[in-house]
Amino acid sequence: MGPYCTDWLGEYGCMALAVARPQTTQQVSAVLAACHRAGVPVVPQGGNTGLVGGGVPVAAGAEVLLSLDRMTGVRSFDEDAGVLTVEAGAVLQRVDEMLRSDHGRCMPVDLGAKGSCTVGGIIATAAGGVHAVRWGSLHSSLVGVEAVLADGTVVDGLSSARKRNVGYHWPHLILGSEGTLGVVTAAALRVPPAPEARVVAMLGFADWDGLRRTVRRALGSRGLAETVSAAEYLDAASVDVAVTWGGQRDPLDERYPYTLLLEAAGASQAYCSERMEEVAQGALAAGEAITGAVSASTAQARQMWGLREGVTEALSKRGRAVKLDVSLPLERMAGPQGAVAAARGRLRDQLDPAWLSPGPRGASTLEEGCVAGGWGCDGTDVGGVLACGYGHVGDGNLHLNVSVPSACAADGRPVGAEGDTLRRPPASSSAAAPPPSLAEAAAAARDASVPFVPEWVAKEAGMRGSVSAEHGVGMSKLGYAGLSRGSGEEALMRRLKAALDPTNTLLPGRVLAARGR
Repeated sequence: MGPYCTDWLGEYGCMALAVARPQTTQQVSAVLAACHRAGVPVVPQGGNTGLVGGGVPVAAGAEVLLSLDRMTGVRSFDEDAGVLTVEAGAVLQRVDEMLRSDHGRCMPVDLGAKGSCTVGGIIATAAGGVHAVRWGSLHSSLVGVEAVLADGTVVDGLSSARKRNVGYHWPHLILGSEGTLGVVTAAALRVPPAPEARVVAMLGFADWDGLRRTVRRALGSRGLAETVSAAEYLDAASVDVAVTWGGQRDPLDERYPYTLLLEAAGASQAYCSERMEEVAQGALAAGEAITGAVSASTAQARQMWGLREGVTEALSKRGRAVKLDVSLPLERMAGPQGAVAAARGRLRDQLDPAWLSPGPRGASTLEEGCVAGGWGCDGTDVGGVLACGYGHVGDGNLHLNVSVPSACAADGRPVGAEGDTLRRPPASSSAAAPPPSLAEAAAAARDASVPFVPEWVAKEAGMRGSVSAEHGVGMSKLGYAGLSRGSGEEALMRRLKAALDPTNTLLPGRVLAARGR
């Protein structure tokens, strides 16, 4: 039961009353009907890769965990429509591999957790991922859903028709509801042809404005145009974490304040290469980028992607992280006036200076200042709290992480037998108190970051941004999700919840806070 009851970050979870693992929609219906009659809350779960505490029990011994991990079948594939019907427990990567090998198609969503996350889970959170700039989030691909309501009623909307306008659109009502309105058991998804060729480039930038100009050009008709497949960015701290803790290689010759990853994909390798070279050379000629590299092989492309996709796991290895997933206009993502700089300033104001990272290699050139990375001149992580930013620059989705290290001293040696303390203050410090435990430091970092960052996003971006981009609300964002809801939206959400789940059986206390909170 244990692996089902703790979230991926280890921040939420407790023992469930029971774990149910149905194999069919009818069995899901039976479990929900029984729990509904008994007044027992139910927590649906896919691959348990969520980052907001929405897929694990939080009331000890009082909630039934409903895992969809046995419902992994492919029900059908409509060759003419290009629509796949698949069960909710199917793992994203396995579905993608099957589509590529058997049908020359691919899943439109690609996530770092693709080896573990499930189709039902990405529907629950309306996932976007790295290719949203090309194919959109699941809002663009979901055409049908089969789901079970809280009382056990099965709603079959598994049409594979790409145009179906016969009333309220059931799939999009369920999409992004995080399991609070119904449990997805199967879905019909429009899956695009898999590109046969791809070219990846990495460019280093000294300032955010230069990166913005390059992104605008790359996404335009004179840039990568129809071949654009991804536009991602990492700051220097994110690159350092991926290299030091994730074992990744940086394809660029040295560390830069900002790194941009672009991918072009299509039918012709020569055409994709030509478009990418034009974008890269244009950025260099305009003085926007300092340096760059364009992949000449599949291995080089994988190395570039490895750096970007390795950040999340590397942060987990370094220690604990406060994860903030926000949408912002491009000009407010990073740079001196961006969210990452604001978060770093907040950390400087709120935390003991002895806790903070002294800065990355090349910190003197990093326009956002210190608290950006914790590396000595030899590349050794010297500890300290750091804020790093990376994400989907093509659609304005920033992943802002505040990292608290678990086992690094100022000289690079592990601290403490249990490895759960921050680096000690300098010998010259007059502080007599011992260094905080990892839990204490993580709590302090969270208190410094939340609700500061969400409130900053709401104030600076308004309805041009969102305090939650693609991770969902779950438990961790209950206190501030309303900052990005328009007038009347939350009231309507509560009416929908009451209509479909009047006894609050599904995920009570998630997505919508109890009244009065």
